[in-house]
Amino acid sequence: MTHEECRQAISEAVRDSAPCCLFNAPQKVWFGTHYVQRLKHVLGGLQCLFRFENGRGASVIRHRESYGGDEGFWELAVLDSSGALDYSTPITSDVLGGLTDDDVACALGRIEALERG
Repeated sequence: MTHEECRQAISEAVRDSAPCCLFNAPQKVWFGTHYVQRLKHVLGGLQCLFRFENGRGASVIRHRESYGGDEGFWELAVLDSSGALDYSTPITSDVLGGLTDDDVACALGRIEALERG
């Protein structure tokens, strides 16, 4: 699935407010070069979960309560090795809001490059 197809499929899932059919789809869903490991339908929007070889992960959300979600932007949080929010990284001491697709792909690359956490 290309980046544009992913963006379109995610947008359609949000718009239709249907349980996300991509979660069990045979095609992989990607953000840039990063594979979405789990896709969940939450609060009328989506949560994309990522896990990296360094043990860290990310939660990327877009819904009515996320920063920028009403305008079609994403919010990203860094996760530690247990899956809990990690506010101690050089990437952010909070969450990153108002992100475009490209911003998310860039932040995911930075998380992936962090030392093992």
